[in-house]
Amino acid sequence: MSQEEIINICKQSHPQLTALLLILLQPEDAASILSHLPLSLVFELSLRILQTETADPLAISTIHDSFKNIVTLQSDRIYINRNDVLIDILLHMNYLLRRDVILYLREIENIAISYTGILIVEDIVILNDTFVCDIVRSTSLTDILSILRIIPEEVKAKILSCYPDETIQQIKSDLEWGGSIRVEIIARASQKLVTRINTLLALQ
Repeated sequence: MSQEEIINICKQSHPQLTALLLILLQPEDAASILSHLPLSLVFELSLRILQTETADPLAISTIHDSFKNIVTLQSDRIYINRNDVLIDILLHMNYLLRRDVILYLREIENIAISYTGILIVEDIVILNDTFVCDIVRSTSLTDILSILRIIPEEVKAKILSCYPDETIQQIKSDLEWGGSIRVEIIARASQKLVTRINTLLALQ
């Protein structure tokens, strides 16, 4: 069975059964499957992963029977804290999809994923201004321009406050006249910034 067939099964199965499958999969496999599902389903499955308190033995048996020779299942993952399970999966996702899931959980479901390694660019608003500006000013303007295209005004203002007025005017002009940019470039620039933030936070 190909990954495409597995993805189609996940689209057609009851979301709770799919959430249970994702819990039992290796994080990179679960992330790969989620990355190919409609965003609304990704949101629902992420929420269901967090809310799965107990697992029906019959459901687990069904998953093992259906997928044991197709994907690697890790039965012991059923005992791991669901917050940690979802974090493991999110860390294997494309940055932009991870960001969408985190913002959905935070803003719609009022659920905060607590772990410094899962920070997104929006989280810089809660960090020390000097710390943020040191990182921003040592990041290439090309990357900053990419990041500024996807963040809310509050976060954009914090980043821009790190620069002198002349540079701010240049950035705003580049944003206005710069044309379109591939999402992969935005994702890569955003990931680079949050990785640097996480690395420095870990050293503090």
